Amino acid sequence: MKTLLIAIVCILFSSFSVSAVSMFDKVNDFDGDGHADYAVTRNENGLKIWHIWRSTAGYLVVQWGVADDAVRAGDYDGDGRTDLAVARLTDYVNNRYYYTTFYLASGNGSVAAVTANAGDAIGSLALNNEDYDGDGKTDPGIFQWHSIGFLAYRSSITGTMNSAGMGWFQVKVGDLNGDNAADIAAYDITTQELTVVQGAVGRVRWGNSGDRWVPADFDGDNKGDIAIFRAGTGEWWWIRSSDSVVNVVRWGINGDTPVQADYDGDGKTDHAVYRPASPQSTYWVLGSGGQSSAFGFGISTDSAVTY
Repeated sequence: MKTLLIAIVCILFSSFSVSAVSMFDKVNDFDGDGHADYAVTRNENGLKIWHIWRSTAGYLVVQWGVADDAVRAGDYDGDGRTDLAVARLTDYVNNRYYYTTFYLASGNGSVAAVTANAGDAIGSLALNNEDYDGDGKTDPGIFQWHSIGFLAYRSSITGTMNSAGMGWFQVKVGDLNGDNAADIAAYDITTQELTVVQGAVGRVRWGNSGDRWVPADFDGDNKGDIAIFRAGTGEWWWIRSSDSVVNVVRWGINGDTPVQADYDGDGKTDHAVYRPASPQSTYWVLGSGGQSSAFGFGISTDSAVTY
């Protein structure tokens, strides 16, 4: 088992008042000012280095995790700010997988860890950390495959493992019905049908095989819109939760990474992509009001921190 190496190069913890916000408003908001921040990770000498340009608190560089850890940033301490977090397979006993999420609490800089486990998996496992119990804290979740899909997550309220069965593959959709809890949803790659099995119950055919699900609240009603990003065309397709109107916008090109978040702080998710390039990569943001911006950040081998 690897040892989590922590070497804080530069870190400032700023005090911001904490208020109830939707999970979409908190995406990549490391300083809690209501604006999403630009964030990438870089693997150097076997370690994972985080580079974050915070809209209020300034530039931050932190070594957190090792190179092959999975990046799982989220609000694990419930203070309204995104925490640096990585997940790692820490044990395998009796056909049961144990994944531990190590996070750096933004409130006081303390180190914490929480482990979720899933067993009897036939197929590969995938991690999907979200706030499933609606208490404002991100919960570690593991998707596994038996004869059907299956999600196991550890509730931050009770500390116990919970589970839900589903077909095919779990996708992240966030809170679809406004109850502040992430809804568990599965996507059938053969029928392109999304089935919500917890929270907002229902089914919808949306997207094509190969599309990327992009949790977002484009209309600012604190409910998630059913949304995908189509890499081949750079198109975003979504169903607005406020009136069920279908929308499409082209923002991005093949090879871009979708990094949707609220960069302008108006309570609505903005369309955004991260474009790797040499000598510098760039964030391209299309604000909810139609304004566009570009921010050069990172190098071609960096990975954008995504929700």
